[in-house]
Amino acid sequence: MAVASLVLGIIAIVFTLAMPVLPIGLILGIIAIILGVMGKKQLLAQGQPTGKATAGLVLGIISTVLGGIVFASCALCVGATGSAVSAAAAGTADAINSANEAVKSTNGALETLKSLGSGL
Repeated sequence: MAVASLVLGIIAIVFTLAMPVLPIGLILGIIAIILGVMGKKQLLAQGQPTGKATAGLVLGIISTVLGGIVFASCALCVGATGSAVSAAAAGTADAINSANEAVKSTNGALETLKSLGSGL
């Protein structure tokens, strides 16, 4: 279990840093944590060194935390981009409405001028 934890921890770190496979890195990091804890308990009970299990546990924790931070920051960026697009669309709609009002008032002024000109 210690070696599996170490291997999964290493793979989890690599996958966490590669954005397209970030979710796989998170899952592997969690599995590495579980196997690291189980492997450490097993090795302590047998009186053997626990270095590989500890390394797998640490790598699993690092990849899980790092993956969570990256995922959260990406979610915040997507949310901010969506808000900016909505605000820009609302601003564009306001500009179009203002332009329509200006055209209407200009047409009204032209009609007034035409009526004044026809009275001459």
